[in-house]
Amino acid sequence: GWSTLGSGFLGNNGTLKASVIAANKAVTLAYVQDPHGHKFTLTPEHFAKLRRKEIVEVLTTEADNHNHRVVINPARKAPGSQPLTMPVDPDAVAPKQRLFATLDESPQAHLYVSGPNDMADDSLEYCLDTAETCQNDATLWQKMTAYSQRSERKFYKSSQKMALDANSGAEVPLQVRGKTKTGSEFIQNILKLVRKI
Repeated sequence: GWSTLGSGFLGNNGTLKASVIAANKAVTLAYVQDPHGHKFTLTPEHFAKLRRKEIVEVLTTEADNHNHRVVINPARKAPGSQPLTMPVDPDAVAPKQRLFATLDESPQAHLYVSGPNDMADDSLEYCLDTAETCQNDATLWQKMTAYSQRSERKFYKSSQKMALDANSGAEVPLQVRGKTKTGSEFIQNILKLVRKI
C-alpha cells in the first residue's frame, strides 16, 4: 500500500493468493493500511498482467478525501507458500492429452512413450522425422506395444531398437500419435529427441 499524498510506502496489504488469480474473476478487497474503509478491485485484466509477471497498480476507493495506490508485484512470494501452476492465458484451450517420450541409454535404444490410460493399445505409433515428412509418407510410422500401466498413464515400447545416426545432430524430430478408446480422439505430439552429451 502506498500513499497518494507523498508519504510513500505504508506497508503490506496482505497476500493475494494464486488461487484468486487462477479463478480469473473480478474481486473487491479491503485496503488495510488505514481505518477509513478503502477498497480496491482486481479484474481479469489485472490477473492477465500478473500471469505475464507484470506489476499491477490500482487505486483504492476514496474515503476521508483521499485514496491509496496498491502495487502488486508477482515476483514477491509469501513465505512458506506453495506455487500454483496456471496458463498465462486462462482462455487458451490446453491440450487434453500429452504424450511423453524417452530412450534407454544403450547405443541400440528402445523408444518409450507414456500416454493417458484410455489410449487404444494398438493405436500408438511413432515416426522419426519432421511432421511434414511423416504426414506425407505413411510407411515411416512404426507401431508401439503397451507394456505397463500405472495409475493414469500407460507405457509403450517400440518393437524395434533404434540407432540414431551420429551425423543427425544433437536433436532428432519425433512424431508420436495414437487414439483414445472412448470417442476415438486422435492425439499427435511433435517432440524432439535430444542426444545425451
